[in-house]
Amino acid sequence: PPPEGMVFVPPGIYRMGDDETEPGQTVTLPHGFYIDQHEVTRREYGEFLRATGQSTPPALASLFVEAEADSALPIQGVTSDEASAYAAWAGKILPTEEMFECAARGQDGLKYPWGNEWNPKAAVFGFGPTAAGDATKDKSPCGAVHMAGNVAEWTSTETTGVPQLLPRLGVPPSGAEAQKPDRKSV
Repeated sequence: PPPEGMVFVPPGIYRMGDDETEPGQTVTLPHGFYIDQHEVTRREYGEFLRATGQSTPPALASLFVEAEADSALPIQGVTSDEASAYAAWAGKILPTEEMFECAARGQDGLKYPWGNEWNPKAAVFGFGPTAAGDATKDKSPCGAVHMAGNVAEWTSTETTGVPQLLPRLGVPPSGAEAQKPDRKSV
């Protein structure tokens, strides 16, 4: 069984990208991996801050008032370095962009986590956020929720213009190298 709070993304060949606006590609995951079923919550991030003795980053201070300290809402506003530090503390990794997309779309290469038809009510867009894991239809084939909506999430892939929000975390089932997709098969 997967570690608590995580779902398994099986090995295989996955479609990437949007065939309508860019050439589709494939990525081969020679090994499966685990990914958090939902975003990191304020409560979980608060546990990290307390356990490591780190002070609350100024940008997050308003999220940790007493009434919200145990919130199931996803943490927002952390930097890439803060997200990486949390992942290391939790014994996990930030997924790559490829890992995240594979977990979101499944091996059938769905256009959206819930299927191929757009449904604005399937995910939390433009309002919220809602509690982590409190998804209705925004659930991927592997069982991860909020893969399309709720809050933006960090990956370990270097890009520009990425919102500063905490990631869904992944961990390989065996060994650190198992989590890396074979990009040569793209």
